[in-house]
Amino acid sequence: MIRSTARWAEACLAILLAVGLLRLAAAEPPADSAAPAWSAELVAEILASARTDGDPRRGAGVFSAATSGCTSCHRVAGQGGAVGPDLTTVAKCLSPEEIVESLLWPDRHIKPEYLATAIVTTDGRSVQGIVREESPAAVVLVDAGGQTHRIAPAEIEVREAVGSLMPQNVVTALPAAQRRDLVRYLLELGRTPGLETLAHRPEPFDVRPEPLQPDAWPNRGHGVNRHRVYDAYAKQAEAFRGRQPLPLLLPAWPDLDGGTALPARRLHPA
Repeated sequence: MIRSTARWAEACLAILLAVGLLRLAAAEPPADSAAPAWSAELVAEILASARTDGDPRRGAGVFSAATSGCTSCHRVAGQGGAVGPDLTTVAKCLSPEEIVESLLWPDRHIKPEYLATAIVTTDGRSVQGIVREESPAAVVLVDAGGQTHRIAPAEIEVREAVGSLMPQNVVTALPAAQRRDLVRYLLELGRTPGLETLAHRPEPFDVRPEPLQPDAWPNRGHGVNRHRVYDAYAKQAEAFRGRQPLPLLLPAWPDLDGGTALPARRLHPA
């Protein structure tokens, strides 16, 4: 129950501050990165640019990079957060126009199950998230960080629907090239085989220790060479040659004795 007009005003202000601070915490874009006004012409322009100049493989890197924050809420092929919709087959589920609009104007397309709710409790706490469960005993919210909050109805001072948890300017804050790549990635995600497995982690590869040309290494059976790994880079090149899409990262060189002396290396397409 609202105890007074002043208390109501304080609660509403707390919600506004919570929404603003949570969205700011998710992304800290430049001051001039606000999303432009929606128009069908602008959506068509963004799509045309992504289709012409965007690269889905680079877009996979943008999606999985910590700076974009996409994987904190969205899951692809079992990797990422579960607060937002699973995007593994997004290109089959949404039209190209809906994909662009969901990126730049996330409040335009919100499924009821992903509508964010902000709650101010009687002790002054502010919580924002997706309602996962609701019963006479409690309202259960999951916030953008994946943390679960269980709040008894008697503890709720103010409750408001606040739209999408996705910050309004998280995509417009990206450089133009990264935006094109991200859009292209989502336009193909679920339609281009293998694209969903690309990420900022090394592609699994079990390198065999024996040399590709055994006769060139007559001492390969000597005790000092018992743990030696031969031709690691050549074996990687042979294994990944021609694969589409090409992985973003390959495993580290296993060193002569099977260690991990060097970090994973970025693989650029020819």
